[in-house]
Amino acid sequence: FLHSNPMPFTAGPGQEKENECEAGNERYVVGRQAIGNPPGVQGTKTEVTRSEVVQSEARR
Repeated sequence: FLHSNPMPFTAGPGQEKENECEAGNERYVVGRQAIGNPPGVQGTKTEVTRSEVVQSEARR
């Protein structure tokens, strides 16, 4: 199924929602099409993923 959000809220100045970063916090919904900004507040803090940990360790 298609998942697309070409203009996510990014907590940038002047945006409608300055308290959320959807680009980094959208959940992948299995078996359902998702286009645009998801409902609700996704927050501004993203979780650290395994690939980020591996990249961080490789820089040491």
